[in-house]
Amino acid sequence: MAAWTITKCDAADLAQVADLVNAAYRGEGGQAGWASEVGIVSGQRTTSAALEEDLATSAAVSILVLRLTMLDRAEAEGLAMGAEVARMTVVSVRETLIAWYERHGYRRTGETERFPYDDTRFGVPLRSDLEFVVLEKRLVAAGA
Repeated sequence: MAAWTITKCDAADLAQVADLVNAAYRGEGGQAGWASEVGIVSGQRTTSAALEEDLATSAAVSILVLRLTMLDRAEAEGLAMGAEVARMTVVSVRETLIAWYERHGYRRTGETERFPYDDTRFGVPLRSDLEFVVLEKRLVAAGA
């Protein structure tokens, strides 16, 4: 069995991470995927420049790199780095994805955030009813 490692993303990883995110959410034939935003927003979901800006904005922001998404491990890494809460936003009309996160312990906070309609770095919205739902999960050490 292969050993898996998760590392913090560095500048050399940003282009590949952006490509992966764009393919996963808006890629060709992505309509069948549960994470798909095809038909909701077109264009790129992110760019390496946007990811670089996210990393430069705060020392508390990290992008973890593994070739497969492992939510439990990402939460454990956050906890190890001192985080008490995992917080994310999901496009409000992505009910299947929101439900998946809820099955993994995330809860809607009741907060929403404005969708960046005027910022094409996130793609070109195909709908006028988009916003982000804020989800949180309290992180606790195993056995606590």
